[in-house]
Amino acid sequence: MLNIYNINTIIKKHIYAFTGLFIIFMYLLINALNIQNNTFFIEKLMISSILFVIYFFKKKYDKDSLTNDDFITCIIIIGFIMRIGYMLYTPCNVREHDVGNLNLDSYGHASYILNIIQNHKLPNSNVGQFYQQPLFYLLSSLVSNIINTILGRNDSFFLVDAAKTVSCFASCSILILSLRIFEELDMKGTGKKIAMVLIAFLPNFYLMGGRVNSDALATFFMTATILYTLKWNKNISWKNTLILAVIFGCAVMTKISCGIIAVFTASIMIHKLYKMCKEHNAKEILIKLLSFACISFPLGLWYSVRNYILFNQSFMYVPKPSMNSGLYCGDHSLFERFILISFKNLFSSPYADPFNDYNYPSYLIKGAAFGEFKFNNQGFIPIMLLFFTMIIAAILMLSIIYVYIRSNAKIIIKYGLLLLFLLIYLSSIRFNISYPFGCTMDFRYIAVSYIIGTVFIGLTYEEIKTNISLHKENSTSLKSWFLSLVNITIAMFSIFSLIFYLSI
Repeated sequence: MLNIYNINTIIKKHIYAFTGLFIIFMYLLINALNIQNNTFFIEKLMISSILFVIYFFKKKYDKDSLTNDDFITCIIIIGFIMRIGYMLYTPCNVREHDVGNLNLDSYGHASYILNIIQNHKLPNSNVGQFYQQPLFYLLSSLVSNIINTILGRNDSFFLVDAAKTVSCFASCSILILSLRIFEELDMKGTGKKIAMVLIAFLPNFYLMGGRVNSDALATFFMTATILYTLKWNKNISWKNTLILAVIFGCAVMTKISCGIIAVFTASIMIHKLYKMCKEHNAKEILIKLLSFACISFPLGLWYSVRNYILFNQSFMYVPKPSMNSGLYCGDHSLFERFILISFKNLFSSPYADPFNDYNYPSYLIKGAAFGEFKFNNQGFIPIMLLFFTMIIAAILMLSIIYVYIRSNAKIIIKYGLLLLFLLIYLSSIRFNISYPFGCTMDFRYIAVSYIIGTVFIGLTYEEIKTNISLHKENSTSLKSWFLSLVNITIAMFSIFSLIFYLSI
């Protein structure tokens, strides 16, 4: 007979399967009851669920039995509630990116999915969004078919809308993957908890989880690639090699820009190869590296090769809007766009405006909190959410500097993850120089760098906290003030994130 401990063990072992099944179950339930448009009810259900979770874990706290793992579990569950709830109350054509008309005659994400579901084939052109890598659309078509067969629906809207569940699964799973990364890096204590809170309550992850496009899935696979690169670095087993090959291949099959993660993985592999060559033990790793390449490259690039043959589409092709578009911001200097933070851009409105904003740092901060969308809420709450998001960005930059200059962090963090963070950010700047438009500044394109950034914040916090304890510094020291700033900022950021997205 199963007891609670055994059930918990089974859930942890199969967490991704349980997450996916629960998301599909909730989508089926809300749609079967026909309350998917009742935002008020869904938000109240979310609030009730969050309060119940807090009450449950507070009971453990009152009994002095709340562990760090319990706290993290609580944060993950609330993060799940926010992502799943947002997905449930947000239709596929609300706060969307390039979904297009919900029929076969358009060229957006919707038509891509409908073409696979109804015509059982990949797009026969590379117009509009049809140039995109196919994995998200293939998975969405499969899941949508299952969901709508159960619901007995075949309307185009519902066929497309059900694809949100794939994005929601990816967004929720990013939380689990992030925790696994922190564990691989031996992060402990309050630092690990802070890093988890930052990922759980970043609003952009809610937004990605309710969207019909490949953003969340691409971030999921990039995060998974980082995790399994770390695992492979510790143990170059066949299991880790093959899993890493499949994950990296799937990342590129989701979005070609995910290939940037190869720089991190390749550098680890080359370093490991160099060490084993010095030990005259290169044969084993060479066979595994060859196997990695034979699996990941065809898996990731077959669609790019197909489109190159059929349409002469370059591997890094991205359609370019007209220079006469209202989105064009190339008339501002590179200094204005990338070097300084424009407080005019930042404080003109808490919400990003792709038609008028031009400053990249301020656009990223706005995008992290609200995406590229304007909400009806014009009051105190969005301003405060933006303010604390800005403080977190400053803390992140300070933490990166601290880890590089002062920290005793592992080499793979101090150099490997730091270089990956900088590479992603600098690559996004290069992309924005080549494509000088408001829409290319969106935070969603570099969301994985935020996950890396939380590692630096968590490590900095824990190391400073340990130093204060060892040296018995007083509470007025600069280090103590920094810890207090982090604590207050993250608490306020989390509260305003929850309040805002529970009251849309």
